[in-house]
Amino acid sequence: MEFVFSKLFRRIENKQNIIKLIQYNPEVDYYFFLEQQNDNGYQQIILNSSFMISLLEFFFTNKSYDIQEIEFAEDDGEYSGSLRKLINNVNDDRELFGSILDKLKLLKSEDSIEIYKLTLYYDDKMIEFKSNGLIKIDKDSYMDTKEKIESFLNGITNA
Repeated sequence: MEFVFSKLFRRIENKQNIIKLIQYNPEVDYYFFLEQQNDNGYQQIILNSSFMISLLEFFFTNKSYDIQEIEFAEDDGEYSGSLRKLINNVNDDRELFGSILDKLKLLKSEDSIEIYKLTLYYDDKMIEFKSNGLIKIDKDSYMDTKEKIESFLNGITNA
């Protein structure tokens, strides 16, 4: 499977946040890429756990994606283990999703544990979100998935 790498950016236009997913070539110096986008008026977006949970809800609930992996910035053995068990079962029993959301929200609020990476699948499509705003999407579904991500994030940031 081939992948396209992108980075989330925002800029203000007509007093509104405009979020764009801009394609990034990992062969190019990352900081040079950030400077180029900054020169074009964009600021990078970092995905905190609230955004990650919202993206997870959107793609799991509305788009029928399955959860492959949720990785935390810091590994908490107790929560990570129980969450892994739920993830292994939720794709077959989607009613368990509420339990996953509860655990993620609890970790975010009580322990301040941030989600580092979220990997989702749908048939042969794959999306990987990282907290630094880098997103990896399979090449065949890139444009469609890019539009879904931009539309969703623009909707929640300008609500």
